[in-house]
Amino acid sequence: MLSSFDGYYNLGRIAKRIGNDGECQAIIDTTNPEEYIELESVFVEQNGSLIPFFIYTLQFLSKTKIRLQFEDVGLSELAPLIGHGIYLPLSSLPILDDKTFYHFEVEGFTAVDDTNNETIGIVEQVVDNPGHPIIVVFRDEKEILIPKTEEIFKKIDRKNKTIYLSLPPGLLNIYLS
Repeated sequence: MLSSFDGYYNLGRIAKRIGNDGECQAIIDTTNPEEYIELESVFVEQNGSLIPFFIYTLQFLSKTKIRLQFEDVGLSELAPLIGHGIYLPLSSLPILDDKTFYHFEVEGFTAVDDTNNETIGIVEQVVDNPGHPIIVVFRDEKEILIPKTEEIFKKIDRKNKTIYLSLPPGLLNIYLS
């Protein structure tokens, strides 16, 4: 999901405290959690601003949950952070090729059917779904759900804010009829 902070993306949120040493559990939303094992700092949303926090310890509990402790943050300083978003600068993301994209980055892009160069609509969001993500596109106030599979997703043109898809015959008609 695109964050409301320009130049940053939402990695997740601080879910709860763990124990009495200032440790917490965070829920993260990422396809590749291993990319964050060396994370040194994060920004936490507080009162409409992003405040930097340095990480003292970080341990993966599962693909979506991490245990972490911030430097110089005890139990009393941690309490106001519970439930708040964790952000990282967009510049920290690895650059992707034209065959892959971050889900948040295509929000607002134009989706085009590559087989006939027809505009499908505007990408509202990409939703994680068991099996494969779903690209949610709006056209004429109608919601179109397109599975993001290797066969359907063809490429992304970041410069022109366009994603190219090869829709199966009849898929678009299901939503527009």
